[in-house]
Amino acid sequence: MSIQTDVSDYDQVKNMLQQTVNSFGSIDIFVNNAGMAKDNLIFNMTPDEWQRVMDINCGGVFNCTKASMEYFMAKRDGVIVNISSVMGERGWIGESNYAASKGAINAFTRCSTVELARLGVRVNAVMPGFCPTELVSGLMAKDGG
Repeated sequence: MSIQTDVSDYDQVKNMLQQTVNSFGSIDIFVNNAGMAKDNLIFNMTPDEWQRVMDINCGGVFNCTKASMEYFMAKRDGVIVNISSVMGERGWIGESNYAASKGAINAFTRCSTVELARLGVRVNAVMPGFCPTELVSGLMAKDGG
């Protein structure tokens, strides 16, 4: 099943989860995998470029975690996997908004883990490096990869 959802909109996320539960009866795992990049030097970056990346990458993780918690807490079981990036631990030229959003996901994951563990909900993050995807195709082309 595919449900188009803007993860930066909490109401859309709640609707997506309700449709999923209505179709399948429950949820057992939620993978926060939505992400975007708007690469630019800090000097050239617009406030909108900064905010949109934060809204999708970090805000989406918050919205999806918050909305899925009620289902997981009710059954005292569930798994949330946040897709972060090694960029959350490092910086790179033109990647300040992306790196900041992933660093925020890492901190949010640690807090979520502590808050939800007593309720039987596990929260983890995966921090992959560069993978040849559409998101990084421009960077890979510049580096000859």
